[in-house]
Amino acid sequence: MKYNIGDWTIVASIDEDKHLTLSVENSDNSRVIIMNSDIGEDEFSWGDRFTTENIESEYIKSINN
Repeated sequence: MKYNIGDWTIVASIDEDKHLTLSVENSDNSRVIIMNSDIGEDEFSWGDRFTTENIESEYIKSINN
């Protein structure tokens, strides 16, 4: 399944062993960075946050001005 949310594209698939794979990309065409945030809603769920090199570069520029 492919999902588009804003500038993000997420592809979700399940392999023959029932493992879930999520592929994340951004339309800014820079490298996606996983932020290793533990933002799951409870002890049974997993959640994380993603950014890109371009998003971080723009953020750094904005706080330095």
